[in-house]
Amino acid sequence: MKKRIYVFMVGALFLNFVFADNILAEKKKDLQMIQIDKNGFFVGVEAVLGDSYIIDSQKKVTFDLGVLGGYQRYFDIEQKHGIKGSVYLHSGFGNKFDMPAPKYGTSSVKAVPDSKTYIPLKFGFDVKYLWDFFQKGKQTLGLSVGLGYEADWFFDTTPVPATPASKYAKYTTPSTPNKNLFVQDIYPVIGIHYYYSHHQFELLSKFLQTNLSHVVNGPILIQSYLTFNYSYRF
Repeated sequence: MKKRIYVFMVGALFLNFVFADNILAEKKKDLQMIQIDKNGFFVGVEAVLGDSYIIDSQKKVTFDLGVLGGYQRYFDIEQKHGIKGSVYLHSGFGNKFDMPAPKYGTSSVKAVPDSKTYIPLKFGFDVKYLWDFFQKGKQTLGLSVGLGYEADWFFDTTPVPATPASKYAKYTTPSTPNKNLFVQDIYPVIGIHYYYSHHQFELLSKFLQTNLSHVVNGPILIQSYLTFNYSYRF
C-alpha cells in the first residue's frame, strides 16, 4: 500500500513539473514573439512644420517633407525600454526672404530691397530612448527622448538681373550676391510614438533653431516646431 502511495506521489510530482515547464515555455514563447514583433528595421516618410524670418521682421511658415529609415531594439523581455536610431533626408519650401535695401545710392541710382529664395536640402540623424508605458494587443503608446544632428544646405535660386549699362540706370544690382549656405547643429528631441502592429507613428518636437548668419544684411532664423512621421517596421 505504501509503495503505491509513493509511486502515486512521484507520478504527481513528475506531472506537476511537466505542466509547469510547459506553462513557462509557453509564456517565454509569447514574450519572445512580442519581442520579435517590436524589434527591427523601418522605413517611412516625415513632415516638418516650422517658420523662418529675418530678425525683427515678419515670420513665414516653412514646410519640409522627406524620407527616413533606421533600426530600433528593445532590451527587456516585456519590451518597455528600448533605443531607436533614425536617418532622414528632407527638402521643402517657404525659404524666401525680403531683405532691406542697403544704405547706398544717389538721386539717379537707387538701391532696391533684396529678395532671396533658397531651396533647402537637410540631412540628419537622431538617437532616441523609448519608454512604452502602454501596451495592449497590437497597440503601443510611449515616450521618445533623445539627441539629433542636422546638416543643412541652402541653395540660392534667386534670379540675378543684368548690371545696369550706365550710371544713369534707375536701379542697382541686388544688394547681396547669390551664395549657397551651409549650417549644422545638434538638437534635443522629445515626443510620443504610437504603434499598431508594424505601423509606427511619431509626433516630435525638435528644439532646432538654424541661424543663417552668412547673409550680409542680417541673420535669418529658421525654427522647427512639429515633426510627424509614419514608418513601417519589418
